[in-house]
Amino acid sequence: PVLLVPMAPMSITVILISIAISYVETLLGVTAIFAAIFAAAIGLMISFGVTGQMLKHLHNGRRPSLGDAVLSPDMARMLPRVLGLSAIWYSAVLVLVTIEMMIRAILNSIIEDLGDAVVGAIFGALADALRMAGFMMVAIMTFEDAGIGAAFSRFREVVKNQAVTACGGLVLTNLATGAIILLLSALLGLLSDLAPGTLSVLVFLPVFGLGWMLAICLEQLFVTGLYLYSTVPDSPVVVILLQDVIGHELPTPGLPEGAVT
Repeated sequence: PVLLVPMAPMSITVILISIAISYVETLLGVTAIFAAIFAAAIGLMISFGVTGQMLKHLHNGRRPSLGDAVLSPDMARMLPRVLGLSAIWYSAVLVLVTIEMMIRAILNSIIEDLGDAVVGAIFGALADALRMAGFMMVAIMTFEDAGIGAAFSRFREVVKNQAVTACGGLVLTNLATGAIILLLSALLGLLSDLAPGTLSVLVFLPVFGLGWMLAICLEQLFVTGLYLYSTVPDSPVVVILLQDVIGHELPTPGLPEGAVT
């Protein structure tokens, strides 16, 4: 449970932004929403850094400590890198969203609803890859005290060496995330039938926040485990996070130069 704590403020932020998007219609409001999402992206990356520090404690044979993770000198050194990574990641997201909207509009003008199916599948996969890149780069920066450029180079190396495991893990985490979303949607429908609208929303929002934290945490843990499996396969974090995924039949990867030990 302590690994979820850094994401708790982010779940509240996500809920508030989700509510605001439903009511925003003016250009000024849309601009404010984009600014809020950028701030949320920074907060999310920082929370990943804190969780990564706690996983680093576990890797070193210690009990994870939230206080030590937040006050760690390593975390202080990471903050400028996290800000830079958040800006790059957010810019890439904006470019993808803009391209997606343009293609969706063109396809829908030809055949109605065609764009929703085709573009959704393509850009959904791109979004998964972009999210995985951001998550893993934070993990690399945490464990190797690396800058953005070095972290990106290591990310490409890990994905190249463990492409099948990476794709399989993304599928599994997406299925788990989809199951959580489906469960939350069913819960909202049930609450709407059993309770007045305001009460059902008040009950649903905390549950939605918890579900979002679980889904994001699941993906971050897998990505961190995948990175460590490619660099330090004997890490206790690998055994805890990936044992059921990687099994025992895969070859032990070599230890890249400069990897955490």
